[in-house]
Amino acid sequence: MILYLSNKIHSKYKVVFGKSEINNILPNIEWVKDDDCTYVAKNDRLSKTEIKNILKLNPKLDFLFTNNIVEVSNVICRGFTIIEFFKNKTLYPGNITSPIMGDQIIPIDNSPTFAFGNSNYVWRAELGLFEIMTDIHSVGFYNSLTRSLVFKTINQYDKYLEEVNFFKSKLEDYMEKGDKERYVRVITVYDKTTKELKYRILNEEFNYNSFAHINMKPLENDELFFRSYLITEKIAKEYSSWAYIDVDFDFSKNEYYFETLSAETFSYNLADVFKDIK
Repeated sequence: MILYLSNKIHSKYKVVFGKSEINNILPNIEWVKDDDCTYVAKNDRLSKTEIKNILKLNPKLDFLFTNNIVEVSNVICRGFTIIEFFKNKTLYPGNITSPIMGDQIIPIDNSPTFAFGNSNYVWRAELGLFEIMTDIHSVGFYNSLTRSLVFKTINQYDKYLEEVNFFKSKLEDYMEKGDKERYVRVITVYDKTTKELKYRILNEEFNYNSFAHINMKPLENDELFFRSYLITEKIAKEYSSWAYIDVDFDFSKNEYYFETLSAETFSYNLADVFKDIK
């Protein structure tokens, strides 16, 4: 089960729960069955009463205290396989003509340029990537095939190419192994005082952008960042400038880690969970 947090302007992040973690949450949400006899939340967003009742039994879910809009979904958290991860990481356009990224506008630097959202996407043919521009400020470089920001400044380009080649060298080995286990990236939130797990924020962007490989040093023999990595305030600030998710980092109360877990933990039939609740 996933709780979507958003404000009136944009989506912020998703909190994901494993099957064993939601016994005190489900009974406090009003559910109905749709035409397929699938359980769905009755309200588009959780009511103040639903949130209040959830917090009575789960005070550690303090993100519910905020003024965010909270929606609930019982979508299956499918995650990714290592092969899917590698295939995505090795997609690189190279020196090709520009794809269309949005509404075409007057060229910048004699390069095809498109308005998309609040930014301009300037095609850099020599790189095979778009440079994202806001006014005259460069946000970073965007791979249109993976639909992700791949590095922030031009001096990181060589390291990005090294990353692409690294995953190409690994892909064939894993294709032969036929790895099928699915994984999910999360930001795990712990109480700073009690050290207890509070909740997990779904971190799908870590599958695709180059944040970790450019901004973090992997632990020994953990090139895919499958272990636990402490998020410092410095890393959180840098990550926030990369990611589309808007995490409410509060280092006075919490400790945060980048982690990779089995997706199976978060994939289940909600009807089966209701049967288990007493």
